[in-house]
Amino acid sequence: MISKMTKQWVSAAFLSVAIVTASHAAMQDDSSPGSGRIKRTYVPNLRQEGKSHRWLKRNLTVPRAETLEAATALPASMDLRSHFGDVDDQGSLGSCTAFASTAALEYMFKKQGTQTPEEFSRLFQYWNTRFYDQSTQQDVGGTIADAIKALCQYGVCSEEIWPYSDAKKLFKKKPSAEAYAAAKGFMNLDKGLSAINNQSANTIKSFLAKEYPVVFGMDVYDSFESDAVTTTGMVPMPNTKRERLLGGHALVLVGYDDAKTEGSNTGYFLVRNSWSDKWGLEGYCWIPYAYLTNTSLASDFWAITQVGSRTSQPPASNIASLVREAEGIEEQLGALFDTLIHQATDARSRLSVLTKSLRDLETAAANASRQ
Repeated sequence: MISKMTKQWVSAAFLSVAIVTASHAAMQDDSSPGSGRIKRTYVPNLRQEGKSHRWLKRNLTVPRAETLEAATALPASMDLRSHFGDVDDQGSLGSCTAFASTAALEYMFKKQGTQTPEEFSRLFQYWNTRFYDQSTQQDVGGTIADAIKALCQYGVCSEEIWPYSDAKKLFKKKPSAEAYAAAKGFMNLDKGLSAINNQSANTIKSFLAKEYPVVFGMDVYDSFESDAVTTTGMVPMPNTKRERLLGGHALVLVGYDDAKTEGSNTGYFLVRNSWSDKWGLEGYCWIPYAYLTNTSLASDFWAITQVGSRTSQPPASNIASLVREAEGIEEQLGALFDTLIHQATDARSRLSVLTKSLRDLETAAANASRQ
C-alpha cells in the first residue's frame, strides 16, 4: 500500500539554482535587533569545510555560472522587493536558512505567475534542513547547502499546513504526512544547478539585474545588532579586530545601488532579513559591496534562476485521500501491534504456568528419590 500511495505522486516543480560563490557551505543563524528584545541564535562557525555540494548527483552536469553574466553594461541599480511578500520574523529560532531559501522560492513563483501557496512553510523547511545533520531535536541552524538540498529532496508545503512558531518544543516535531504529501508538488528542484567561484560585485549584480534573488551567508558582528542598523537599515563594515563575532546568518540579496554612499563606502547591496518588517527598512537593509565580496566575511551565494511545473500539482482532495490512507495504514499497524502484544503477553503467562509446573515436578521427583 505504501508504494501505491507513493506512485500517486508524480508532480513536481524544478528549480535552477546557481551557486554564486565559493565552495564553503555557509551558515546558520540568527541575530537580533539592537533593542535586544529577542535573543537571536547564531552558528558558531559560518564555514563548514568539506560539506558543500557533496549531495549533488554524480551524473549531474554543472555548467559554470559565468555564462549568466550580462553581456551588456549592468544597470546602476536594481530593486526586486515588489515581488516579495511581507518580511516575517524568525524569532528566537536559528531558522534563517529556511526563511531565506523559502523567500527566494516564493519570489520566483510569484514573478512567473505560477499558482502556489501564499507562503511556504519555514518550519517544514527548517526541520528537513536539520535532518541532514541528524540535529532535528536541537536548534542549531543549518547550512545553506542543506537548505537547498531539502527543497530538492522533499519540496516544501504551505505555511497553512505546517505553520511557523519559534516555540522551543514545536521545532522538534516532524512535519505531518499531509505536509510531506503537499510538499511533493514542489520537489525535485535540482534540475539546473550552475556553479561559480567568482564572488565579485559584478557577478552577483548580474544575477540581480536578471531579476534573480540570491541567497547567501555572512558573518555577523556586534554592529549588525546596533540600534543604528535597526533604525536606518544601513549596515557598516565591521571592525573585525574590535567587534565580537556573533556567528553566521543567511539572508537574501534583492537589489543593489552603485551610487549609494555612506562614509567611505560606495556601492551597496539591498538585502532582505528575517527579523520582521519592524527591523531596518521594513525588514530590509543595505550592506556595502566590500562586505559581501570579502570571502572572509561572506560565502555560499545561491541564485534561483528558474521554477516551473513539469506536471500540475495534485488537487487538495488527493492530498486528503493520501493522508486518510496513511492514517488507515497507521491504524491497522497499531491494531496489529496491540494484537501481537496481547498474544505475547498471553504466551508469556502460559509459559510461566508451564515453568512453574515443571519446577513442581522437579521438586516432587527430588523428594521421591530421597525416600
